[in-house]
Amino acid sequence: KNTVGYGQYSAVATATTGAGPPGPPTKPILSSSTASSVSLKWKVPETFGSPVREYVLEQVIGDSSEKKYKCTDAKCDVNGLKPATSYSFRVQAINSAGASSFSEMSTVTTQPGPPGAVTGLRVASTTTDSVSITWQKPPSHGSPITSYQAELIGHTQSSVSGTQFTASNLKANHNYKLRVQAINKIGCGPFSSAVSAVTQTTRPSVPSLELAGRTHNSLRVRWSGKGHLTYTVEMKGPDDSSFNEVYSGSSSAHKSSRLKPTSQYSFRVCASNEAGRSDYCSPVTYSTTATPPPAPKGVSVKDVSETGAVVSWTWPGTFPDGALFEVQCQSELVTSDYVQVYLGEHRQHSLTKLRPASQHHIRVRCRHPAQSGRPELLGTFSDAVAFKTKGQVQKRKEESDSSAVKAVKATISEKVEETTVERFSDQQRAMLILAVFGILAVAVAVGAAIYLS
Repeated sequence: KNTVGYGQYSAVATATTGAGPPGPPTKPILSSSTASSVSLKWKVPETFGSPVREYVLEQVIGDSSEKKYKCTDAKCDVNGLKPATSYSFRVQAINSAGASSFSEMSTVTTQPGPPGAVTGLRVASTTTDSVSITWQKPPSHGSPITSYQAELIGHTQSSVSGTQFTASNLKANHNYKLRVQAINKIGCGPFSSAVSAVTQTTRPSVPSLELAGRTHNSLRVRWSGKGHLTYTVEMKGPDDSSFNEVYSGSSSAHKSSRLKPTSQYSFRVCASNEAGRSDYCSPVTYSTTATPPPAPKGVSVKDVSETGAVVSWTWPGTFPDGALFEVQCQSELVTSDYVQVYLGEHRQHSLTKLRPASQHHIRVRCRHPAQSGRPELLGTFSDAVAFKTKGQVQKRKEESDSSAVKAVKATISEKVEETTVERFSDQQRAMLILAVFGILAVAVAVGAAIYLS
């Protein structure tokens, strides 16, 4: 331009501005949902010269960001959500020039789901045959809870409308485990953690009592019973006006000692545990036996041979009518037990058929047979007496020694007869003594040879 006017335009020049951040995406909208997830989508914004590289979907609680999800397309799936719960989301786009501003906030709600897990499960009470439990109502997750399922693990399942349950017809003193789950129209929630409960112990039943053994000064009784129980035994003797405790413990038998012979004693027993004490059984009466005979005295063995011997004994005091003596023998290398070899009235017995050159033991006792309702009385055994039968070698030696002695005696007798009519001179006396010693030496040698053979 000058004073005259405008000149012609220059050639056209073209210029392009640089790319800028994209515009904000549209508000996310819900495309589908479940009880634990939602699917969101939005429209692609203005890109301003650079395509969108990624999107950031932000979950917002209040004024702060809770979680961020990155995706490359204009849609995103969000998982791990709670049923029937509302969530707020907004999205921004990012390209090479930068990030857009966030879109408008969008609020979506997940679908209802099965109830949550039951909490606060506890044992409210127990009896001998039942267990009662209670629990807290769990989250319904958008659908009202219609019922509960209580499970006695390993046994039964029961449908319950409230938050308590009683399992019945159980065993006493038994451990049980229970758990519960909630149910709504959507389905069953997870089971709670199990709780353990032990039913109470019942009061024991009345034990039954019986006689286990008796002597002249003791009675042994026993009784039935199961489990960890404490038993109490009471006894009433001939001089007692009432029952007195004689035993308390966990054993199932008891022996009462220092009692009187041929006397009656009454017993009764009861059982107890944590739940209480049973009734006493009906009294049962038993009698001690008569005093058994004492042990025989002076047991001895004589006339021992290869296969036999004679055993004898004495009796202190008056012998009971009808009583018998029993002799028992134990033989070495034959048996370790005593065997009866005689039963009778005599106080001496000849043993036969014994093993030669063997050790034997003999013992004797008195037996008073049963009569008039009285059981047989077995006396105490005497102290055992040991002896050894002779062997073949010992017999041959004794016979040899006896023959040698007889020969010497005969020789001496003959010499004496020959010289009785004469008066010995000193020389004759010396010769006689030498002859006697010679004969004795020969006899000893012969006996030794026989023994060694």
